[in-house]
Amino acid sequence: MILPHRSFVREEPSRDASLIIIYCDGERREDDYFRFFQELSSNVRIEVVPPSAEDRNNSPTGLFARAVRDCDGPDPKYILDEQDQLWFVIDMDQWDDKIDSLLLHCQSKGRWSIAISNPCFEVWLYYHFFIILRQC
Repeated sequence: MILPHRSFVREEPSRDASLIIIYCDGERREDDYFRFFQELSSNVRIEVVPPSAEDRNNSPTGLFARAVRDCDGPDPKYILDEQDQLWFVIDMDQWDDKIDSLLLHCQSKGRWSIAISNPCFEVWLYYHFFIILRQC
């Protein structure tokens, strides 16, 4: 039996899992929703960042300022690699006028993106699926 050749040279540690950081304007539902995805794959780590209890500024500009402090500040909480992503989950019906400004800020950062949540659409979609399932 021939054993595979193994190098016993110490190599630099590698991080297998990519990180997805999600800043939410909501305090409760988003964390519950994304918690489902946290356990689906060991190749992806999902960190949900709810609004800060200290500043309570959950506007798009407030969340962006917090993300800048957390990722680019003097003592960063997160260090992003090229495979990592940062997302802002924003309610369309509450922050419609500030989403364009957040988009411009995200474009200047590179791998920072926006996901727009529209609760009215979610209720409509749930209602139609509920009606269809009841008819089956």
